Amino acid sequence: MSTISKLKPTAAAVILSLFAGTVFSEEALSENASGSVGMTAEDAKASNAIPNYDPWERLEDRSVLERWPAGSIRTHEEAQAALDDVDARRRKLDEAAAAQHDACIDNFLVSACWEKVRRLQFDRGREFRQVELEAKDFIRAENTKKEKERQVAAKIESGADVSDDEIEKALADRTPTKSESDAASRVKSRLDAEARVEKARADAAEKQSNELANQAKYDKRQADLSERRAKEDERHAEALKRVADHDKTVARVSERQAEALAKQAEEAKNLAATQERERQAAERKERATERAAELEKKRAERAATLEADREKRRQVQEAYEKEKARRENSINPFN
Repeated sequence: MSTISKLKPTAAAVILSLFAGTVFSEEALSENASGSVGMTAEDAKASNAIPNYDPWERLEDRSVLERWPAGSIRTHEEAQAALDDVDARRRKLDEAAAAQHDACIDNFLVSACWEKVRRLQFDRGREFRQVELEAKDFIRAENTKKEKERQVAAKIESGADVSDDEIEKALADRTPTKSESDAASRVKSRLDAEARVEKARADAAEKQSNELANQAKYDKRQADLSERRAKEDERHAEALKRVADHDKTVARVSERQAEALAKQAEEAKNLAATQERERQAAERKERATERAAELEKKRAERAATLEADREKRRQVQEAYEKEKARRENSINPFN
């Protein structure tokens, strides 16, 4: 008689119901991945209940280990809630780190501020990874057990021989597997490995940061030197400009002085010309006066001459008239 025929009807029914429950659990798992089924409202609220801290408070927040201490994940729903909580916290941590990284630029010790942000982000990420690894190990072990249960149920459905030990293992309560028992040590090993890798990256980043800092210092010294040279060139150019302005001022003053001297010479020339014209006018006036006096004298002389001639003609006329009258009165006109 085959093993399947030895089973009691109730045992077969249990195996079939176990298979059905396995299928339902797989569907629930896929729905949990989308966040619609598998988490209670309280768990969903807790996973998104990270306060809106300022960047430093969020970087220093270690509440994930209080929310999910080691060994606290006992069900599939808790494992999925832990993963969702870690994802939400990691996003908020990245936002806080980016915001604080930008804010560090305003600090005097920028490199020290950046190093503190990097260290806190690494520490929080390690805590998130610890919770994440424990939740994934639980889900992986649970899926392994469910796969074994599905295989046994499939054998029963197909009518294949199934040993009593296989059925008992399939019906037995869930006991921690070796993988689960070694989960803590494996988590620690993986975290230590990640820590070593992160430390190597941090050392390389620090070395690069120091090189960049030294390069930045060198560039700053070169920039300061260039700035000083530029300022010296600017001061030299300003001095040359002042000298050129002074020379222009001296030239303008000399030009004005020359113009003033030329104006004075022109005024003296004009004055001399005016005086010469006045002298010539005085001479002409004097000559005109002399000529007028001479003309007046000549007119007076001509008038006197004319008067003397008129008097002489008058006297001659009178003598003539007398002689005429005498002759007219004389008997002998030739006497």
